Formats: sequence, structure tokens, C-alpha cells
Amino acid sequence: MSKSSRKMLPWTMALIGSLIGLPLFFDVGLIIMAPVIIMVTRKSKMPLMMIAMPALAGLCAMQALVPPHPGPTAALQTFENGSMGITMGMGIVLAIPLVIICGPLFAKYSTRIVPRGAPDTFAMADKEDGVEGRRKPSFGLSLLCVTMPAILLLITSIIMMVRPDLHDSKEMGAQILQFIGNPEIALLISLVFASLTLFVTTRYPWEKLNDEAGKSLRPIAGIVFILGAGGGFKNLLIDTGIGDMITKFVENTNISIILIAWVIAVFVRVATGSSTVSAITTAGILEPTATALAYDPIQTGLLVLAIGAGSFIFSFVNDAGLWLVKEYFGFTLPEMFKTWTVMTCLISIVGLVLVWGLGLFLL
Repeated sequence: MSKSSRKMLPWTMALIGSLIGLPLFFDVGLIIMAPVIIMVTRKSKMPLMMIAMPALAGLCAMQALVPPHPGPTAALQTFENGSMGITMGMGIVLAIPLVIICGPLFAKYSTRIVPRGAPDTFAMADKEDGVEGRRKPSFGLSLLCVTMPAILLLITSIIMMVRPDLHDSKEMGAQILQFIGNPEIALLISLVFASLTLFVTTRYPWEKLNDEAGKSLRPIAGIVFILGAGGGFKNLLIDTGIGDMITKFVENTNISIILIAWVIAVFVRVATGSSTVSAITTAGILEPTATALAYDPIQTGLLVLAIGAGSFIFSFVNDAGLWLVKEYFGFTLPEMFKTWTVMTCLISIVGLVLVWGLGLFLL
């Protein structure tokens, strides 16, 4: 491998991690990316952190800032006048510099902490052919399957922005656009498209695909329980009247609600260890404030992004993501605290700065 190719590898892994993280949960994206990261590390003979950290930063940035991930989506649905497409567009724009700073650039620091190469976690990582004699989908088709949810949501949101009259229209075309623009429907359409096209392309046995689809439901159950627990915790805090107290505080001071949202999300994240619970809880606390201030879609989107940034800070031992990364790549806990935990803090703080800057530019 040439020297120029080696220099581009961290940037390439950051891009791949971002694309994989766009429609997938962090743990699912990590399961997909871990063998690839180890295989690339072995073949390039580069330090593991130079390959792993950019990819992990891409996964984390998308999980924190971009719907339809659970945290940003649940927060967005809590507020009135929220726009999925606008929030997604702003989140993707902010994720680009965020991934660059916390990925390839931060990897230079983390490599000093963990300079070793690839572990022996995956014996299959050395194999270049996954299934003998099986056709593989093209790169373009694979990319389309991964990015289709974002494409559908962005297209429908842009059309609705250009033609706001379609929101209340009863015409068939407008109803179809509203239907496709629903995040759950966009994900379902993408799932059906990916299943059918990959089945036709790879000629993989339908029984095997059906079995894999059944296995994929197991991690979803955990997400459902987390969302339910977060919603219950949110309602518990709302019943205390803290939302009305924050509304009066914001109205009587010059402190930005963006900063308040970030701080609340940080405290809940540190206390619970879950970014999803943090986002849901913070959005529930601030819902009366956003309603009283009559926020438009852009202001609501910025608020959701600030919550998402705050909900990803300080991954510690109460965060399942820390243990997943540790076990997959063979890190020790001190190494995780000095690299992974620092990276999540950097994502949160830089994310807040970027959201604040975007707000100054747009408002």
C-alpha cells in the first residue's frame, strides 16, 4: 500500500462510518464495522486507533445528531413545529466538521495512547470472500440501501418546504408525500427495498434471509425498552413542574435555551449512561419552554441538535457502548477512558459549539 493511500485511510474510514451510521443504530453499525476495521488495520499495518477512531466518530456523530436515530427522533417528536427533514439536513451539515475533528484529527492523539495494531478478535477478518461462489452487490447499490431512509426524508421535506400548501392538502400526491415522509415508513420502505434487491442480486437463500431478519429483532427489543423507560422518566420529571420553572427562568434571563438544553442532557446522560434516555428526558423537560416561546422548525431543530450533542458526553462504565468497543477491539478500561471517553466528550462539546454557530448564522 502506497504512502498516500495510507494517509487517506483514516478519512475513508470516517466517511464509511458516517454512511453506515446514518440509518443504523450505533451497536448495529459497530457490529458491521468492527471486522472491516480490523481487516483494514492488518492489511495497512497501521495503528488500530488511526483506523478505528475515525469510523467510531462517524457512527457516534450520526447517532447523536441525525434523525431517524432514536434520541434525536424522540426529541423532535416531543416538540411542536419540528421538521424531520430540516433537522436531518442541519445535523448532517454539522456532522461533517464534527467527524473530521473527532475522527482523523483526534486519532493522532489516541494513537499515542494506544499505538498497537489490530487484535485477534475476528479470525474471519482475514478472509476477503465472505461466501464462496456468491455474487456480491455493487458499491452503488449497497450505498443506496444504506442511505435510502435519509434520501426519502430529505426529498419529502424539501418538497414540503417549497410547497407548504401540501401540508393540509387532501390530494393523493400530497398524501403520498406525507406518508413517505414519516420516519417509520421511510425506514420500512428502505428495509423492503434492501431485502428484495439484495436477495435478487446475491441469490442468497430466502430461508437464510428470513432467519437473519428474525435474529435482527433481538437488539430492537432492547431499544424499545430503553425508549419506554426514557419516556416514563420524562413524565416523572414533567409532573414535578420543572418544565414550567425552566420556562420562567429562560424568559427572565439572557441565557440561551441551547446551552440549557445541552447542560440538562449532559446531567441526565451522566446519571443514566444512555444517550437515548437523556434525549427523551431533556426534550420532555423543555417542551413547555419551546411551546411558550413559539419556536419555528429551524429553532426547534437547533434545540434538538443541542440535546443530541449533550446526550453523548462522557461515555463511562454505565454506558453499554463503552463495553462493546472495549470487547471488540481488546482495549483496557484505562485505554478506553483516555481515548473513547475523551472522544465522546469532544463530540459533545464541539457539537455544542457548532450548533451555537449555526444558530448565529441562521437566526
